Amino acid sequence: MRNAFAAEGNLSQDTIMAFGGYTHLDVTSWGNMYETKNLSTDLYPVLSNRKPRGIYREQALTKPNGLYWKDGLMWADGTSLYFNGELVGTVTDTEKKFAGMGAYIIIFPDKKIFSTEDKSLKNMEVTWTGQVSFTTSSIVFPSSVTPSELGFDQYDGVTISGSQYDQNNTTPIIYEIRDSDYELAESAGEDEKANSFYFTPNIFHEESNVTITIKREVPDMDYIVESDNRIWGCKDHEIYASALGAPSCWNRFEGISQDSYAVTVGSESTFTGAGVELGYVIFFKEDTFHKIYGTKPSNFSAMPSTLRGVAAGSDKSVEVVDEVLWYLSKDGIMAYGGATPESVAGAFGEKHFENGVGGGIDGKYYISMQDEADEWGLYAYDIDRQLWMHEDGTHALFMASSGRALYYIDAADNKIKTISGDSAETVEWEAEFGDICDGTPAFKSVVRLYLNLWLDEGATCTVSLRYQSDGEWEEALTVTGDETRRTRIVPIYTRRYTQIALKLSGTGNFKLFGMTRVLEPSTELGSR
Repeated sequence: MRNAFAAEGNLSQDTIMAFGGYTHLDVTSWGNMYETKNLSTDLYPVLSNRKPRGIYREQALTKPNGLYWKDGLMWADGTSLYFNGELVGTVTDTEKKFAGMGAYIIIFPDKKIFSTEDKSLKNMEVTWTGQVSFTTSSIVFPSSVTPSELGFDQYDGVTISGSQYDQNNTTPIIYEIRDSDYELAESAGEDEKANSFYFTPNIFHEESNVTITIKREVPDMDYIVESDNRIWGCKDHEIYASALGAPSCWNRFEGISQDSYAVTVGSESTFTGAGVELGYVIFFKEDTFHKIYGTKPSNFSAMPSTLRGVAAGSDKSVEVVDEVLWYLSKDGIMAYGGATPESVAGAFGEKHFENGVGGGIDGKYYISMQDEADEWGLYAYDIDRQLWMHEDGTHALFMASSGRALYYIDAADNKIKTISGDSAETVEWEAEFGDICDGTPAFKSVVRLYLNLWLDEGATCTVSLRYQSDGEWEEALTVTGDETRRTRIVPIYTRRYTQIALKLSGTGNFKLFGMTRVLEPSTELGSR
């Protein structure tokens, strides 16, 4: 039984007018929340529910294999590739990695390139086999072959095989593609024939009527990004870059600034992801950064640093939002602004996550990830206010941001959705505050609570209390919004305990402008 000694004049109170975020710790400060559901910082310092989600495509995908935005939304469904809802080609039934360069979308592991302008889908690798003749500087095709229609490009580095002469089985660069109507200068020599690929003088051994294979090869890569008009990629311990402005050209090595690039790194383990921060390409391993320095292949270097990198399986968490690179490491969410990655995972306490999928919109980093209990959750980090919110249990397979919308594929139904939209969703929300204790060594009991609350018409808010941390939640009252849509002061009368937890839950739109607790001193013996 409580032995109170305080008169009404001894009561004290304090009010919180700026609400914090998700803080999953045993001790949270007044105004922060141990657990949240579908809350938002959009109206900060006011606490409110998130916006309804949107549905971009009602028809469910059969087997989602990738999602990407570049001048429109691209996705892979099984072996079908779509762009803005239109079927544009066939791909392998594998998970895709995308990168954008100019008007092109690069697609791996298929090694295909899609033009957002003419909607064409082409192979980056090209192979041709047939009978040719060699001059000392050219490969001459029969009259039935039009060289410009074979799929090769000027300045491609191609691999030639099939000749009896080792000198001809090489990887030269095509300097000119000459069809039969190609006009040679009057001074052209016998070597410089039309209907041919022209290379450099005196690189071949002359040979006639030989069957060879010409191939433009592209390396296998697990992760790809674009930077400074090149596609960069990595696999195992290898790092590659395409020729400048030529995403399909990976074997151009002339010693010039437009060359391709390749290097083997000696750090342990394999790559786990890739990203670009402030113009620098970064290839991640779990405990290592390989940051690319330099301006051209002759001075490129992949400098290693022992830093917390991307966790294995979380390459899709890498995203640039507000000029900062965000990703999931083994130690939680990291923010990398160019110096040393900093953890922003303090709000998660002892919880650990894996398999992160991230995206960004409106100054927020969103990440869907899986905890130790195999439960999925969607979390939003407000970058300016440095606040987390746990939204719900959404398992996003892929995310893609257009700058105006953040798209994701929901594993629950394989539909393409948006983080915010105009759907008719009635948002169910919850705010579980930590124990409402005084935070001082003196014992004080909570006498009353007041909520400064706004509810949309038909929206509800249920107030529940828990006395002591091992107690059960007890429903105290439910408030329903009416047509007046007015702000109201909601009093909550409590049993006198020094340790009380508060939970608000409801449906529909709400705003919590403030919350007041009234405290009363009590003796140590008499407090509960």
